[in-house]
Amino acid sequence: MRRTSLFWVILGLILFSCKNENTIKIIKDQEKIQLGKNIYLNKCSSCHRANGGGGKRPNLTDNYWLHGGSSTDVYNVIHNEVISKGMIPWKNKLTTDEIQYIMSYILVELKGSKPKLPKEAEGKLV
Repeated sequence: MRRTSLFWVILGLILFSCKNENTIKIIKDQEKIQLGKNIYLNKCSSCHRANGGGGKRPNLTDNYWLHGGSSTDVYNVIHNEVISKGMIPWKNKLTTDEIQYIMSYILVELKGSKPKLPKEAEGKLV
């Protein structure tokens, strides 16, 4: 009986802590946006540039997105992967919260900014 109860408690905690389309929302808290920026600069800027203007990989500042521009779309690209475009999965390297902070930083601070020498737009207008 104890094992069964423990199983349900653990399963509940796992499911509660998982991100899903209802929990993948843009975070507005500036402290968490700053954490997202720090992680972005450390993990993402080598491909997307520090200003998000794109380099080896797509521009994150314009309104053209290859895999959708919603918070869920951006989160899923970071979390999972797009191997055909060279995007590695970060789900085993970053926490779900860290991925959400990066996604929020991209959509709050980078998208719509005007970096110098941005990479040409790719994808669909969103």
